[in-house]
Amino acid sequence: WYGILCTNNGGTNLSAGRNDTGVITGINLRANNLTGTLPWVVFMLPKLSKLILASNQIISIESVSRSKFLENTTYADNEDNNNENSGTRGDDKDLTIHTDVFENRTDNENKNMDQNVPLSSLNIDFQESKTLVYLDISKNNISSQVDPLAAASFIFSQLGIIAPELKYVNLSNNRLGGTLPSNAFSSLPNLVEVDLSYQKAKPAPLSGSLPSFENMTQLEVLNLAGNELNGTIPTTFFAGLSDPTKFVSINLASNRVTGSIPLKLARLTRLDLHLQNNRITHIPSALCSSTSQWMNNTVSRYGCRAILCPLTTYNKFGRQFSDDTPCKNCYDNVMDYYGRTTCDRTVIQPMTYPPNPPTDLTPEEQYKILSSPHFW
Repeated sequence: WYGILCTNNGGTNLSAGRNDTGVITGINLRANNLTGTLPWVVFMLPKLSKLILASNQIISIESVSRSKFLENTTYADNEDNNNENSGTRGDDKDLTIHTDVFENRTDNENKNMDQNVPLSSLNIDFQESKTLVYLDISKNNISSQVDPLAAASFIFSQLGIIAPELKYVNLSNNRLGGTLPSNAFSSLPNLVEVDLSYQKAKPAPLSGSLPSFENMTQLEVLNLAGNELNGTIPTTFFAGLSDPTKFVSINLASNRVTGSIPLKLARLTRLDLHLQNNRITHIPSALCSSTSQWMNNTVSRYGCRAILCPLTTYNKFGRQFSDDTPCKNCYDNVMDYYGRTTCDRTVIQPMTYPPNPPTDLTPEEQYKILSSPHFW
């Protein structure tokens, strides 16, 4: 099947057209004209580790309570999937999957399939998934059909039920509105990367105070750019990170964040912090020392300008990261915020980013930057 990755019991990828019996470990249906609601049953594939449904027209994730989800789960013994005492789903015969997902298939037999196929006929063993770690449903139209004013919070609570082991979540460029509560990601304690940038929700975009995320011990990459988050950066921002010496990337650009950058963020020794196009009025000089490793070591060369262009200056990046990107004086000296990308203080423009990642990072760190929306 197009976009479906299977492996055999030994973990070897199966070639298309072979008749080996295997398990589904990956689904990639990016830009495949999918519409409607993503059914939660997809998350019950027991060995699924990666699900990519980006650039479609999905409008929501089907709502399910934890009790209902567990009722419809096959509890297979971890040591023996054929354990005769395993529970089984009682309603497979009622569940169907629309074969539009096979739109690009070439197999003649699959082309003749009915439009709606009972899941039971596909011989798939549904269990509670504890292997799904990567989810990309960016660039869709996902919102909450239950409460549009709390869409982001609702979606993450659902993900905590149906995919509690997630580490990488990309929900950028959707329609998630409302506020982010202080415990927004607490249902997914293993999160390493989260992207909620550029939500298009109307009339209530992603807004409210910036949470501290202090209970997230593994979170290393957070992208909330292009929303309407407001208030100051909490002094406990990322305080719970288990290893503060790791490379950490936080993108809060083009929001409405105010005040000073907390001095306590100095505990994150290798921080890449994007705050351009906000309402920042102060940067503690202690964050701009010549020994700083912030902003991929550019702070050690350009001081506070590597974090944000100072008052009365600007450039199209909102910061200096090379000799060729100096912060320029504004003609009227009326700039009232750090990190402006234009001299017009009434206008906040979308950010422009450097075309390439810094070269002094490890391949893993460069991948993190390249995989972020600001390099798409």
